[in-house]
Amino acid sequence: MIARDALFVSSTLVRTTKTKCVQKYFYCCSHNGGSNNSAVSSQKCRECLIVGLGNPASHLKNTRHNLGFEILDFYASQYSLTFTKDKYLNAEYACRQYPNAKVHFLKPMTFMNNSGQSVAAMMRRVAFSLENILVIVDDMSLPFGQTRLRLKGSHGGHNGLKSVEKVLGSQQYVRLRVGIDAPKEKSLSAQVYVLSPFSPVEKKQLVQVFWNCAHLLNMWIEESHSQKLLAIANAPYKL
Repeated sequence: MIARDALFVSSTLVRTTKTKCVQKYFYCCSHNGGSNNSAVSSQKCRECLIVGLGNPASHLKNTRHNLGFEILDFYASQYSLTFTKDKYLNAEYACRQYPNAKVHFLKPMTFMNNSGQSVAAMMRRVAFSLENILVIVDDMSLPFGQTRLRLKGSHGGHNGLKSVEKVLGSQQYVRLRVGIDAPKEKSLSAQVYVLSPFSPVEKKQLVQVFWNCAHLLNMWIEESHSQKLLAIANAPYKL
């Protein structure tokens, strides 16, 4: 199990979480091969899908709406995960064998509103249980950096989730919402706001947000739908 002192994410404990998670998961993954063809552990293994939503255009790379992409990119950089382009999926794809789960990572290259197309293609390749699908999205209704983990629920007006929900035909999948805050200027439309870059102050705080999300992803991979995970993911977040 992940050490107790790594369960409370704060500016003081992020470094502790980072070190312990990297050591643990790098060891486990390297001993399981860490490739698409890794042998499945002898113990019962979940097959999971983690999807980060965003837009592939270069000029939208560092915008708020691409937070799902950025979180997976950060995760990949810390855990030696390599994304490759998959034409069939129309996505960037990676796969890793963990001690108790084989996890597929997906970044749809369809643009946000058609994200479900890549998820549908992935579902044709692997028949995931809905409870083993987690989608990472930005959320304008949450304060910057605040996370919300839900095991089911509506799309909440998010076009990427609308697309995913349509192809799955269900709301019974997991979503990790990460706050980007609401626009301070009332005259600024939601569309313009989500496609704008983070402020200089927010950019300095993003690494802490990324580590928090990486920690939650590792907990979900290890513990799935535990009450402890939900309590930590949904606790008030302070930068």
